[in-house]
Amino acid sequence: MAGSGITVVMATYDPPAHWLREQLQSVAAQALPPEKVLILDDCSPHTELEDIRRILTETLGELPWELTRNEENQGSNETFAALIQQVETPYVAFCDQDDRWMPHKLETLLGQMQDDRVTAVCSDQQIIDGEGKVLFDSITQAMPHIHFRSGENLAPGLLKDNFMSGCTMLMRTEIAKAALPLVPGMVYDHHLALFSAARGKVISLPEALIAHRIHGNNQTGPLGDIRTKADYIAKRVEPFARRMAALKDRIDLGQPQRTLEDWASARLDYSRRVKGAGKRLLRLRRCSQGVTLFELLLPLMPGCMFRFVLKALQRGKI
Repeated sequence: MAGSGITVVMATYDPPAHWLREQLQSVAAQALPPEKVLILDDCSPHTELEDIRRILTETLGELPWELTRNEENQGSNETFAALIQQVETPYVAFCDQDDRWMPHKLETLLGQMQDDRVTAVCSDQQIIDGEGKVLFDSITQAMPHIHFRSGENLAPGLLKDNFMSGCTMLMRTEIAKAALPLVPGMVYDHHLALFSAARGKVISLPEALIAHRIHGNNQTGPLGDIRTKADYIAKRVEPFARRMAALKDRIDLGQPQRTLEDWASARLDYSRRVKGAGKRLLRLRRCSQGVTLFELLLPLMPGCMFRFVLKALQRGKI
């Protein structure tokens, strides 16, 4: 147990007991166990802290663990940020409340950290349903737009698209802490992936080291939370513009970042019918030709056509 240098952090929110138990059992069964498990409950409205404590006691055996609870709901981003602040080991691994880890996950990820240039490592993942049945052997089958990459100088590409899922990641703790506070409008793992890539080398392993559970309260797939045109603008266009604006004060990746800032501004202005925004957006289409074309046509689409295109996008058909 001692010597792995890894702390596992988990944010919980009304965790289903049987899935939480299965996840914790898989953490306890690691070939290379973590030195500590930190669990921060985000003020679950329907789950008593003692119920979570009992499951921890029953599943983690001799693994040291700590359980605390937010005084009020903070959301997963701020809960994981608070957990990072508590970590005292050299490495931190992020854990969902309802997945299942392969026994050699931590050992395999830590093996990649022998290169001092490596700041973070992630892996592929299986996708399972609520009953544990494997739906996809790779996340790339469920989300074809994901393209794993490894190496240095990958941060500019991570400004827009993230391929590093938090539930598969192992990071150097010093990098995770230096990345705080989190940028508004950016999911914690995307934020950490970007700052890791800006500080060194990131590695993506093709092996699926976890089984990620998809159920009624989460979704895998592009645009899975979109239902209407207004949804798309509110959940994709506006947050991206806020994110790029906030990143100006936190990181400088040169011209690629400036270009994406202009693209984000043009997308936002076009959604608000600002004169000349369409020409700006078209000029910057290389940032993402598919997204640009979709958004240029968005105001012209009847509702039935929008729903048809949306379904095709969600299924990775276009």
